[in-house]
Amino acid sequence: MKNLDGFFKAPFGLTDESCTEWLETNGIGAFASSTVIERHDRRYHGLLQTPVAEHEGRFSLLSAVDGVISAGKDIIKTGTNRYENVHYPVGNEQLESVNLIPIPKWVYRQNKLKVQKEVFMRDGESAVYIVYTLLGGAENADCELKFLFNYRSAHELTHENLSVNSNTLDKKDGFIIDPYFGLPPMRFIFSGHWVRSGELFWDKNICYSKERERGFDWNEDRFVPGITKISLEKGKPFIIRAGVSNPDEVVLDVNDSYLKEKAERERDYKDPANGLDLLKRQSVHFILKNPSGKKSINAGYPWFGEWGRDTMISLPGLTFYSGNPELGDGILSDYISMIKDGLLPNTLGDTQGFTAYNSIDAGLLFCWALNKFIDYGFGKNHAEKEKLVKTYLPAVDSIINAFFEGRVPNAGMTENGLIWSGSADTQLTWMDATAWGRPVTPRYGLAVELNALWYDSLYLHRQLSQMAGNSVSNKVEELIIKIPNEYETAFLLDEGYLSDTVNENGPDRKLRPNMLFASSARPGLLAEGIRRAVTDTAEKELLTDLGMRTLSPGDIDFRSEYSGGPDERDSCYHQGTVWPWPLGIMVESSLNTAPDIEQKAIFWSDYIENLLSIHLTRDGWGTISEVFDGLNPLRGKGTFAQAWSCSEIIRAAELINRVELNGTYKER
Repeated sequence: MKNLDGFFKAPFGLTDESCTEWLETNGIGAFASSTVIERHDRRYHGLLQTPVAEHEGRFSLLSAVDGVISAGKDIIKTGTNRYENVHYPVGNEQLESVNLIPIPKWVYRQNKLKVQKEVFMRDGESAVYIVYTLLGGAENADCELKFLFNYRSAHELTHENLSVNSNTLDKKDGFIIDPYFGLPPMRFIFSGHWVRSGELFWDKNICYSKERERGFDWNEDRFVPGITKISLEKGKPFIIRAGVSNPDEVVLDVNDSYLKEKAERERDYKDPANGLDLLKRQSVHFILKNPSGKKSINAGYPWFGEWGRDTMISLPGLTFYSGNPELGDGILSDYISMIKDGLLPNTLGDTQGFTAYNSIDAGLLFCWALNKFIDYGFGKNHAEKEKLVKTYLPAVDSIINAFFEGRVPNAGMTENGLIWSGSADTQLTWMDATAWGRPVTPRYGLAVELNALWYDSLYLHRQLSQMAGNSVSNKVEELIIKIPNEYETAFLLDEGYLSDTVNENGPDRKLRPNMLFASSARPGLLAEGIRRAVTDTAEKELLTDLGMRTLSPGDIDFRSEYSGGPDERDSCYHQGTVWPWPLGIMVESSLNTAPDIEQKAIFWSDYIENLLSIHLTRDGWGTISEVFDGLNPLRGKGTFAQAWSCSEIIRAAELINRVELNGTYKER
C-alpha cells in the first residue's frame, strides 16, 4: 500500500496525493490539520483548533507558521499558500519529503541547505509544538517566522477588522498575544533566542479550495503580529510552543517536553504492518476527554464534535475490537447518566457547539453497542457479569420503560408492539438531512432499523434479567414472542427485501441499507430465508468498493453525485451517497446468513483489503472519509476522518478474522 509508512517524497505538486490531509490531536478536543504540502484547503485547517472555555464548539486560533530560512545565497520558504490567482510561497517545490509518523515532519531543501519542520501536540495540553532543525548546508541559518492567526469560530472566516488588539506582551522566553476580548490569549514559548519586530499586518485573501467546492465563502484574511526572527544551529532543534491554557502560569521546559514526546513516540515504534494496523493506530485520534472530564468519541474531523448516535455506533470498533474493552466499558458507562426519557443526546455542546436530544435511535443504539460488547466476549467472568447486571441492566430498563410509558418524545409503541416515530416534518433517524428548510428523508412512522433495534433491546433486557436471576418481565417476554410476526407483516415486501418505513401512506419501498439492522439482529426477528434474501439484496444493489449506497441506483430519487452548496449536498446526503459505516452491519449480516461462512469471509477479507488499499492513505492519511459519490465513488467527501466509518470497518475486519480463527464470527 502506497504511503503506508506515512512517508511521502518529492516531487510534490498541487494536486492528488499532495492534498492528502493529516491530523494531530491532544486528547482533549483540540487538533492540528492541513495537507501534506502544508497548504490549507479548508477553513478547518490550522495548527490550533481547540475548544474554548465558556464558548461552545471549537475555535481556530493559530492558522499557520510560514518560515523563511536563509544561509548565504540559499533560501528556503516553507509552506504553500493559495491566493486568488497564485500560490505563494510555493514551498512544495522545495519540499523533499514528508513523514507523518511517529511525529509529523517536513524536510525542505534548497541546494545543500536542508531544514526539518516538525508539528505535534501533547496529550492534555491546549497547545501545538512547532520545531525547526537545521539538518545541513550550513552551520547556522537565519529564520524569519510569520505567525498567521485567524482567532474565530472554526465554522466562520476572519476578515480584516479594527477590533483586533495589536499589542503583544513580550516575556523573556516568548510573547503573549491577546487579540480579542472574550477569547483566550495565546502564549508563545521559545527554546532559544528570538527577536520580534514590526507592526501587526493582515495577510489577505488566502483561498480554501474545499470551501468553494462545498458552496461556501472561501477567502480569509489572517493577521500577523510582526515578524519573529530566530537563529538555527545545525543539529539543534529550535522548539516553539503555542498554547492557550493559563498563559501567565505556563512554566515549562519546552526542550524537555519535546524530548519526552519524541522518546515516547519512538519507543518500540514499528511501521504499520498493514492497512488495518494503521487504521487502528490513527483511530485513537477519535478518543478524547471532554471538558466534563469524561472519555468520549469525536464523531469526525475536521468539523464534528461529540454525537451520541455516532458514539454508540463507533464504540465497538474503536474500543472493544481494537483491543481496549476497558475504554469502551468506561465510555458506555459514562453515557448512562445522560439517558433521558429513553434517549441519549444526539449532540453534546462541549465540542459540537450545542446539546440536543433530537435523535430517536441513540438510546436504542446504546443497547446495540452493549450487545456488541457481549458479542465481543464481555460477561464471561463474575466481575463482568456483575457489571452487566448492576450497571447496565438498570440503564437498559430505563430505556425500555420510557417507550412502555410513552415518555419518549415524538415516539410511541403501537398496539402490535412496534415503535412509531416522527412526522412528515421531522428527521429523527440517522438519515437526518434537511434541504431548503425541509427534511429530505423524514422516515416517519415505523422505521425498519428502529424496530430492529427495539427488538434487540428487549432481547438484551431478557438476557440481562436472566443473568441477574430475576424473572423476565411479562411484557418483555410477550413482545419478544410477538414482534417477529408483526415485524414481518409490516416490513416484508414481495420482492424479498424490507420496506424502509411504513406509515399511513403504506410501505416505503425504497431500497436502503437500514434493513441490515434487521438481518443482523438478535435471533428470531426474521426467518433465516428472509435474513439471507435481505442480505443478498443489499449486497447486490447497494455495495460499492468504498461502502454502501444509501439508496438503490434504480430508484427515481437516486442522486449520483454528492456536490454543490449546503442544500444541494444535503438533498443527496442519504439519497444514494455512499457511506462506509453500514459495512459493519453488511458484513455481520453476510456472515450470519452465508451458506459457506468461510468462503464468504474470504470474499469480505479481500473486499476490505481492497478498500483500504484504495482509500486509506489517499484522502485523509490513515483514516476513512465520511461519504463518497453514489454512482462512481472515488474521492472521499464530507469529513476526511469519520469515526463510525473507521470503527465499523475495524469491527467488520475483526469479525472476519474470527471466522478464520474459529470457523465462526461469534465469540467462543
